[in-house]
Amino acid sequence: MARLTLLFLLCTALAFGQQKDFALTNANLFNGTENKIYPNSIVFVKGGKIERIGKGGEAITASYQVIDCQGYY
Repeated sequence: MARLTLLFLLCTALAFGQQKDFALTNANLFNGTENKIYPNSIVFVKGGKIERIGKGGEAITASYQVIDCQGYY
């Protein structure tokens, strides 16, 4: 729970503080509909909102700040 809170605060600070686009890499995403965890996902955030979800190994353009979320959900 502490990790989730930390990740949320990090995302919020980045989204509202700088309005910079970023990519959360190596994230473990939980899909509550399918009750599955998708490891090594990439969450692309643009303009403070989730733009899309990608898979590990996908190319990330230089316009995104990369944040490694290894071990976080």
